[in-house]
Amino acid sequence: MVDKREEVMHVAMFPWLAMGHLLPFLRLSKLLAQKGHKISFISTPRNIERLPKLQSNLASSITFVSFPLPPISGLPPSSESSMDVPYNKQQSLKAAFDLLQPPLKEFLRRSSPDWIIYDYASHWLPSIAAELGISKAFFSLFNAATLCFMGPASSLIEEIRSTPEDFTVVPPWVPFKSNIVFRYHEVTRYVEKTEEDVTGVSDSVRFGYSIDESDAVFVRSCPEFEPEWFGLLKDLYRKPVFPIGFLPPVIEDDDAVDTTWVRIKKWLDKQRLNSVVYVSLGTEASLRHEEVTELALGLVMIDDAGEEIRAKAKVMKDLFGNMDENIRYVDELVRCAHYSLSEFFFSGQGLQEADEDLASYLPVEMLSASADDDDDQEPLANLANPSDSEFDLPSSFD
Repeated sequence: MVDKREEVMHVAMFPWLAMGHLLPFLRLSKLLAQKGHKISFISTPRNIERLPKLQSNLASSITFVSFPLPPISGLPPSSESSMDVPYNKQQSLKAAFDLLQPPLKEFLRRSSPDWIIYDYASHWLPSIAAELGISKAFFSLFNAATLCFMGPASSLIEEIRSTPEDFTVVPPWVPFKSNIVFRYHEVTRYVEKTEEDVTGVSDSVRFGYSIDESDAVFVRSCPEFEPEWFGLLKDLYRKPVFPIGFLPPVIEDDDAVDTTWVRIKKWLDKQRLNSVVYVSLGTEASLRHEEVTELALGLVMIDDAGEEIRAKAKVMKDLFGNMDENIRYVDELVRCAHYSLSEFFFSGQGLQEADEDLASYLPVEMLSASADDDDDQEPLANLANPSDSEFDLPSSFD
């Protein structure tokens, strides 16, 4: 995109209302701003407040544009992100998100950006951009393998896969050997957690139109990581597909010193080498009580090490109570890849947390906790752990 025109471009960014989407969109915004382009980053007030502060050298290039999220029945007040509402209320959040069309259209009409880069949920945005003569790109946070498993845009729009069994087999458009499929209990658990669609548009249809009506697709991955999948994806989409890498977090020279992180680091400094297991559940992992218990027992009942881990858990309890703050702490923890960390145990929302795990160069154990995780984690696990060390969430804990 940057090579198309030599002059500075104005690029609008419009991510879905989830931290796992907002942060990668912001990282891409920073990269584009470093190339000299002007960025308008569009979201709701509370989500913008949650984002990390911009570095001083980028502050003049990235402008945050805030639109209040319209209130709707069934959505708790001040709920502006997927982390603010339970999983079974996500469709209500999408209904409120859809009501941002009028203010967004007016902003695009007045500001006339060269490009708008958007997320899967705003299926209505490509037609608005086309009407205003704005180039449009769909930015996928899923990797190429996941997108291929989902299929061409037409299959998503027509929803040709309608039963749980349809997702437990390799789809017919994948011409090579693959074991990237859902387990039956993973599909049924996802369906059980989802409320009735109050928007009239399923996630499948949102994805389909977001892909189909784009001028280009940006994929948060790279061909070196999954070469055959990128080749297939271009055949399925029949439009330009651009890999943009994993957008891992990077440390900035002028990052402010966070007092809570200092406390965490001091605690880590006192631990023995390879004595700490870092558990990341992500901002949207929703585990049942039995699952949390099973995970905890699996971590602490390790011979004599269990007593040490239990003691450390009590000390650290008050440091990890604020989800908004933790978003920053995790990045800082990964950047330092502290010597006392022996392993990451990851259960989250796909690539957003996983790239932080990979950036640490530590062993990674992956546990699927949501539908978003399942397709992304298999190729990630193969790369991160050549020994094929990977967890499969059991269908029950009987």
